[in-house]
Amino acid sequence: MNTAVYSDPAQGGYGWEIVTRHEFVTFNPNEQFIFFTDVPGGGGRYIYNGASNNLLLNFEADQYGNTARSEVRNVEAMTENKLIVSFVSPDNGMVYKTEYSRIN
Repeated sequence: MNTAVYSDPAQGGYGWEIVTRHEFVTFNPNEQFIFFTDVPGGGGRYIYNGASNNLLLNFEADQYGNTARSEVRNVEAMTENKLIVSFVSPDNGMVYKTEYSRIN
């Protein structure tokens, strides 16, 4: 999995930068999802809208300190073995693009 972070060059940023980190996500058929890095990253329910390519993630609060929140991610590509999503952070306005590869 690779994450690309966009910082606007006009604002002193560098454009797209690749950040390598380990992040795993599981999307279950019952509309439940779980994120995991080196620590649990939260989970909850998801809704995928194929017409708009939006993936709504409704995170639930948990015992690890993850708060209840909703995030909308744009699905840029989805194949049998790859998922690419982009996300605008409400905290800093940065655009994050993440590419996931299937692990069987």
